[in-house]
Amino acid sequence: MAETSTKLGRVSLVPRGKYDPAAAYDRLDLVEYEGSSYLVLMNGITGVTPAEGPSYMLAASKGGEGGVGPAGPQGPQGDTGPQGPQGNTGPQGPQGDAGPQGPKGDPGADGTSFTVLGRYDTLAALKAAHPTGSEGEAWAVGSAEDNDIYLWDVDAGDWNSVGSLQGPPGPQGPAGPKGDTGAEGPTGPQGPPGAGGAQGEPGPKASEITVTLPASGWSNGTQTVNNAGLLADGYGYIPAPDAQSFEMYAACMVRAGDVETDGEVTFRCSDTPTENLTVNIMRIEVE
Repeated sequence: MAETSTKLGRVSLVPRGKYDPAAAYDRLDLVEYEGSSYLVLMNGITGVTPAEGPSYMLAASKGGEGGVGPAGPQGPQGDTGPQGPQGNTGPQGPQGDAGPQGPKGDPGADGTSFTVLGRYDTLAALKAAHPTGSEGEAWAVGSAEDNDIYLWDVDAGDWNSVGSLQGPPGPQGPAGPKGDTGAEGPTGPQGPPGAGGAQGEPGPKASEITVTLPASGWSNGTQTVNNAGLLADGYGYIPAPDAQSFEMYAACMVRAGDVETDGEVTFRCSDTPTENLTVNIMRIEVE
């Protein structure tokens, strides 16, 4: 059978550092904005502030206060009463219908994956040990249980945080339009719940694959693991060790190669690990 080849275009994330409103961004660029990281979903994005929507997907959110629960439905407007003292703020109106999905962007240029090489307690310690880096290099900064990943930004010439490694949430639908403000009156009884809004368009599909690297499986600094979920075409992959394996993974400088054959991926190490390692691989569907 004759062999065929398919050019996939860009299939890996490209760290671009802090968001610059004057810069042009393409699909699979990774941008930092207000402590969170956003994945660009289409080519030629300029002057669009990162936020969940057709142009961006939240890849790593800034930690902090938990989300606010959904607002209750707004009751019908009562009859206009006499002007009284200013009352409390009324309940928020229901969310509007989701807008149409934006057009599909053109395939981007080939990107590069990144490899987490180890961990430092502080950013200052990382910069002291590695004042410069190379494209695709990444280090964890913080404790073994709580840390952020810093990538070398070749454009900015600096280490930039992309947050902690976690799966991206689905996109949030846009807020509905604000209703007209009525005259101040007494608070009426709460009305019945309104009908639910239409579900928004699904975002890019992502799933997590977990593999185990047994300590006895290394040979000449390499180990190949098999999993039916590893597909060579149509996906990008982000490997990261779990919390129990992080220190051994970083100390032995374990790194994953590209998925070039369906069902398998090869890991390499500088020093042979003496413990079994558990690695979580984020699989992201790309067009």
